[in-house]
Amino acid sequence: MSSIVPLRASSPAPEPRAPRHCPMREYAAFIAGLDVSEPRRRRHASSHQRFVHTFPDLTTWFAQPLRQRLGWRNGEDQNRRTRPDADFDATTGWINFQARHYVIYLGLTGRLRLDWGWLLGIGVLKPFQVADQMGLPFRKHVNDLQGRLIALGHADSREDWRLPWALIRLVLHRGDPDICAITTDDIEEMRQAIRHLQRVPGMDQVIAPDRLSTVQSAWGTNAYRAGLALFHTGVIGHPPARMPAAPRLLLSCKPRINAVMERFLAERALVLRPESMSSARGGLRRFGLWLDTERPHIDRLDQLNRADAVAFMEKVNRLRKIKHPDEPLSPAYRAGIISTLAVFFRHAALGEWDDVPTRPLITAADMPRRIEKVPRFIPEHQLEPVMERIRALPCPLQRCALLVARWSVARRTEIRKLNLDCLDAYPDGTPRLRLAAGKALKERTVPVHDEAAEAIRALAQLRHSHHDRGIYDPDLGQPVRYLFLRNGCLAHPDYLFADPLGQICTELGILNGEGKPAIHAHRFRHTLGTQLAEKGARMQTIMKVLGHKSPGMSMT
Repeated sequence: MSSIVPLRASSPAPEPRAPRHCPMREYAAFIAGLDVSEPRRRRHASSHQRFVHTFPDLTTWFAQPLRQRLGWRNGEDQNRRTRPDADFDATTGWINFQARHYVIYLGLTGRLRLDWGWLLGIGVLKPFQVADQMGLPFRKHVNDLQGRLIALGHADSREDWRLPWALIRLVLHRGDPDICAITTDDIEEMRQAIRHLQRVPGMDQVIAPDRLSTVQSAWGTNAYRAGLALFHTGVIGHPPARMPAAPRLLLSCKPRINAVMERFLAERALVLRPESMSSARGGLRRFGLWLDTERPHIDRLDQLNRADAVAFMEKVNRLRKIKHPDEPLSPAYRAGIISTLAVFFRHAALGEWDDVPTRPLITAADMPRRIEKVPRFIPEHQLEPVMERIRALPCPLQRCALLVARWSVARRTEIRKLNLDCLDAYPDGTPRLRLAAGKALKERTVPVHDEAAEAIRALAQLRHSHHDRGIYDPDLGQPVRYLFLRNGCLAHPDYLFADPLGQICTELGILNGEGKPAIHAHRFRHTLGTQLAEKGARMQTIMKVLGHKSPGMSMT
């Protein structure tokens, strides 16, 4: 493998074979070539002989409790006269502890495929000396991979991605020392093992329960980043998937009511964005919980009447937050719950579904009135100091994102998903920005200030030198090379916008009545829209630039 890992077809995991020892002469010759002292060679040889004598059949070694197979772990007094607990066989534990060098050799020669319990519970693994003596370029491959990531801009030389931690465990689990043979399935298998670490037999004897969530988080990050590294350097064909969320709670404990609500959500998921689906599910679950507690005798929705709907709407005005019971729901969220319920009943009635009222129980007249707020622009005496701090930001991604927000009226979601070739020019030379499909799922082009255009060109030049692979965009149905890529994946909006703006506002003392930053990225959009109106721009122009569908939105 060269400094740039070639993309190759995914190799299936090696066929499972019975674990076996290597010939005595082979391992003796291997030990003789080690660059260690003679006493150290003798210790390796005697440890090997004791291990083979104790476990002539390696299946009996696998049958031991995990704590026994691991021997001593980091920080424990490691000698054959002491034991971590009363049930621990100190002699066998000492033999297993001293045989780790030989076990790694068996794994790197394909004679032994180690299980996740041993690999995750072992603590520190030191494979490089074994791999170097075998003539395997494992150390070089890991260093090349890390260097490649730094060159691509996905890692910093000061950051520790813990690549060796994940890669050696993947290699030993496969029983194949070739890093290029690792597949996406191998990555996902490792991540699942880490996520369900508490299910591994004997792991509770190795890792204290109060440390379990901590090590799961750290190890999960190591595995995910290793997958990103292998994807961007061409070893695997797909980046590691985000871990699925915890199983969703039932919308109602009444089976027939829950089934109708799930059917509605399944049909709406065909046309709504995931963010909207989350809001719709939350609104229906609130209604389902109310039915379970306040109307326990109702087991079908067609048993409801208008009085029940009115009672629920009155209850909504008194609902509290689930995670913060001392705080009431915001007016916008209360209106969203009622709106979701109105759409649900109308959708089910028009579809003539079973178990639902034949007419909608909630209409548009029931929607609570909300205060129409005037969008807040940033006053000049605050805007200039903020812009000076933005121009001085050390991170080119944050600096570019906020300059684009200031000079393009683009939404955060549109800026975050800008393509690498998003900038060109109108015939008169004015820079033109092609905004990615965001809230309205519609691409559009807008003029952009020279300052933002120059920031985009500088970042694009840096990104063009990376030669990384595109990430699949489900909306476009194709891989896309994004402008704002950080650590191998699309940069988080909080990193691009909220974090730097929060720090700037805190330093300048621009805070609201609650002591929180008073400027957020969307206010740049309001500011530029207001400036366009004040300079006499036509309403159609403002609508086009802002991406509004109705004149009323722009007139505000």
